[in-house]
Amino acid sequence: MASLNAQIVEWSNQQKVKSKTSYTKVLGQNASGIYLLRGKNAEFTKDVILEKYKSNLALENSIEINQSNSSNIEKVLLQDDGVTVINSERNDSLKKYEIYATKVNALLQTSRQRKLLAQIDDATYKSNNEILVQQSANKEFSAMLFYTAGADKNTAVMRIIGFDAAFNTLYTQAINLGFSVEDIIVSGFECDNEGNAFALADFPKESARKRKEKEKRDFYVYGYYKTLGKTLEYAIDQDSAFINDIGLVVNNYKKTLCVAGFYSNDASTKVLGSFTYSIDLGTTLLQYKYYEPLSPYFTSKVISTMLNETGLTLTDLYIRKLIARSDGGCIIVAEKYYETRQTYTYYANGFPQTSSRTSYNYDEIIVLSKNNEGQTQFSDFIKKKQVSTNDGGYYSSFVLMNTKDKLAFAYNADTGEESDVLLSTINPIGQLDTKILIKALSYYVSLIPSESKQIDSNSSLICTLKDRRFTLMKLTY
Repeated sequence: MASLNAQIVEWSNQQKVKSKTSYTKVLGQNASGIYLLRGKNAEFTKDVILEKYKSNLALENSIEINQSNSSNIEKVLLQDDGVTVINSERNDSLKKYEIYATKVNALLQTSRQRKLLAQIDDATYKSNNEILVQQSANKEFSAMLFYTAGADKNTAVMRIIGFDAAFNTLYTQAINLGFSVEDIIVSGFECDNEGNAFALADFPKESARKRKEKEKRDFYVYGYYKTLGKTLEYAIDQDSAFINDIGLVVNNYKKTLCVAGFYSNDASTKVLGSFTYSIDLGTTLLQYKYYEPLSPYFTSKVISTMLNETGLTLTDLYIRKLIARSDGGCIIVAEKYYETRQTYTYYANGFPQTSSRTSYNYDEIIVLSKNNEGQTQFSDFIKKKQVSTNDGGYYSSFVLMNTKDKLAFAYNADTGEESDVLLSTINPIGQLDTKILIKALSYYVSLIPSESKQIDSNSSLICTLKDRRFTLMKLTY
């Protein structure tokens, strides 16, 4: 354990060098320990190992999650008494796809009894179907979303099923949509502490469909309310704006749902402004919608620090996190991200060969804090430039920690092995501070942001390469 700049850093024992075919997902922490998944692919659908660590990051136990050859793991949910594994598999005798929940207790003992959650007929099942499962913050409820084909093969049915903590079914909903499964994009799915479920979906505009253009899309929120026993639809009416990116977040304290994102005036990647919608979950009514252009001063301030921006507008901003504010507003945390592809020629045995390489660019972090009327209270950015080639940006981006009084961002100063690890913080009034968390002169550490997660109110568990060996790092603020 070490105290670095008022933060406490704890390390696990170093493990064998992490190969490119091994991935980690942090599930979280409960009273019995810390739970992780280890898998051979980033989707964690097959050949998945469940690991349990003590609070001092010592490995306590691990098991391989049981599954048949035809089974795919859809989700693993952390609960107070262990984890629940959600998997789907085909039942050949019934000609159905089935979704099951299996309990694994705190001793990593797997229950012999599985609970059937849903069945999908072969005739209506889509091979590219995505099964989404979301748990409420209090872990008392869960909701599941998937699509089936409608009566018309070119239409889809959105199905939402709600469960209690023991995965007993509370409700089922079928929403007929006028689009095929292939046309539907789900940008967010949430379950609140009352067991209500909310899906954010978008479809091609009808005019764009006729022209066979799908740049502009229609966005809707579908909210199922247990007390009403029905689903309500909310249109995100963007008028002439093109939505670049969008997300949603539940505020269990204020009992609201916030939808926020970025917009432009065409189908390009430029960002002209941000927007927010707020729905009161008690009255089920839209509280407000607010579109707001980015401040010219803020835009020019950000662009002036960028090496690759030559225009007068920001571009390529993607939402990484929406955070609910205690007053009912929200904070948009975004990152500039883009890829560049280069083709080159080389010679093998005297014959020219053509190949290509892809560079992954993770640049500035943008933070916009919105009040409970949708107006920007403060905006700031963290200067960052991370570039890597042919690795999917494995060591790029950042680890976000939402503490009681600050947002903390941990990230590699560079994606090379001899790089400092930086920590930037932003307080509730927008004051930014950046310092070195780990000096490269001390030891080589590379954070793996995509495999890291906040596990309690002031701690994050971060996967790292420390002196070129895989190591868990617990950062407590």
